[in-house]
Amino acid sequence: MSQDFRWFLMLGFALGCGDSGSPTDVGPTDVGPMDANPGDAGPPASAYTLEMRTLDVGGELRSFSIAYPESRPANVPLVFSLHGDSGSPGGMRAALPLEAEAASGAVFVYPAALGEAFEYWSYEGRTREADLVTALIASLGPEFGIDTDRVFIVGFSGGATMANAVACRLGADVIRGIAVHSGSLYATDGPDGPEFTTGPEGASCALPAAVVVWGMNDGGGGTDFGTSGVPTRDLYVDTASCEATSTPTADAPCVAYDGCDRPIQWCPIEGMGHSIWPRAAHVTWAFFDTLR
Repeated sequence: MSQDFRWFLMLGFALGCGDSGSPTDVGPTDVGPMDANPGDAGPPASAYTLEMRTLDVGGELRSFSIAYPESRPANVPLVFSLHGDSGSPGGMRAALPLEAEAASGAVFVYPAALGEAFEYWSYEGRTREADLVTALIASLGPEFGIDTDRVFIVGFSGGATMANAVACRLGADVIRGIAVHSGSLYATDGPDGPEFTTGPEGASCALPAAVVVWGMNDGGGGTDFGTSGVPTRDLYVDTASCEATSTPTADAPCVAYDGCDRPIQWCPIEGMGHSIWPRAAHVTWAFFDTLR
């Protein structure tokens, strides 16, 4: 990717990537990653315990929120939820209230970016977050009895772009499923060239099962529905060798593509700009819950 295009992406996200002032990504109600009272952030979660933690990963101290069931059931899935540019763990937890949907229980991790955004535009930044996810799987697995066959990753905007990158880097053997909320999928240049390639058969990396949600009125730089949303969907569909046909799901307007090697769902939301769909948490969890 050229330096000019990286700058275009960064500028687009800085300007809001669509609907300006969207509270789902940045705004006065967003809660900072190290607020003294993290329980004030996000939806009521009486069945979950919320903690702020840190972990040294490659010499860098990473902070994250973690929510886990008070009942501590065994063999629960692990879900990473990545905030957008200028967002925070608390803001993401509030905007996408997955805990309220997870009646069967799960451990949710909300990492904080080292700066204002996850560095999705560089190979080094993507490596850093893939290392964080790998380290947290190893660290939290024994503590919470995680079912390591059900590790999921979710993201919005820049967080979704990073989620795509981590899912591509770690592959379907590590990441069981991903929920993409308005975040593009593209390769950066690594020490040996592009980290992955694309063609008629999709991406050269083993993308996991996916649900892709995008506002049809999203016209932001780097998140435009036509030039980013549809191509991102197509990469997942082609990589999973899906048929051209699809079947409506129980959650309109979402559809499930037919004949896929791994399940792929697509939710184009009419009239929505660059924001999180009010039904996004329900659709995300319903999709993850099928991947058992």
